[in-house]
Amino acid sequence: QSGKDSWSMDEKKEFVEITKVFHSKMASSDEYPKHFVKTKMSIEELKKIASNNKISIFYWQINEKHLTSILLDSFKEYFDTILLNENIRFGVKVEKNIGVSKSGIETNWMMFEINKSAQIAHAYPCDKDEISKIIIEPKCFDKTFFDWLHEEL
Repeated sequence: QSGKDSWSMDEKKEFVEITKVFHSKMASSDEYPKHFVKTKMSIEELKKIASNNKISIFYWQINEKHLTSILLDSFKEYFDTILLNENIRFGVKVEKNIGVSKSGIETNWMMFEINKSAQIAHAYPCDKDEISKIIIEPKCFDKTFFDWLHEEL
């Protein structure tokens, strides 16, 4: 079929490539266990593990369902950037502390990393200064994504 309303094969290929990110999923604790704990731990235990291993850790009750909700809301802020880049990193500030940064400090800041080709995103708690090193603008945004007290998304 030809005409104004039909797409060429190159246009179709470009569209599929650009929109591949919409088939991405949030990495689960099984797929990306690095920033998750399997059992309930005290904040002091999390701080010790984080600072000793230089790794950030989400609180035990945070899972990919929470992170997916935050990620989907983030798409609105970074829509054009996400479509045009293979990899993207951006920061998000949530209402309450969400975990412990690699420096062993409780934080309400987190970093998202999206890889379009791999069709996966992952996140981790971080310090605000880590976000300041990102090269995209805006580096982060400040929103309330879920009601922490009622554990509602």
